[in-house]
Amino acid sequence: MTLLGYDKLMPPTLNNHTTGMNLATFRKLRHKKAWEVAEYLGMKEATYTKYERGESQITIGMVQQVAELLQVNPIRILLADPDHYIESLSQPISESLPETIDKLIELLKQLIVHFSIYSSNDKI
Repeated sequence: MTLLGYDKLMPPTLNNHTTGMNLATFRKLRHKKAWEVAEYLGMKEATYTKYERGESQITIGMVQQVAELLQVNPIRILLADPDHYIESLSQPISESLPETIDKLIELLKQLIVHFSIYSSNDKI
């Protein structure tokens, strides 16, 4: 599973479709309406629902803010498998730690590659 899109000209980005689905699912599990999350983030509901549908670029900061509102670990929002929400929710993060670490390592590798390209370009 690719967590980040990768383009040498742009910073790494979250997979909008998967992360958006996760935002919507966790919001519904917490019995929140889209307008409530949008209001918390300081945006219109239509703008927020574009994020949930994967139509707008989601940032780590946004995930952190939504996680605060929903009282969910942001790692769960980033790494939950849309096809297996119940399993991922029923498992404490510590029990799924090896899989979580593997996904985080993949994410970190992509970030390292991205930033090493930019730092080497900066030196030229």
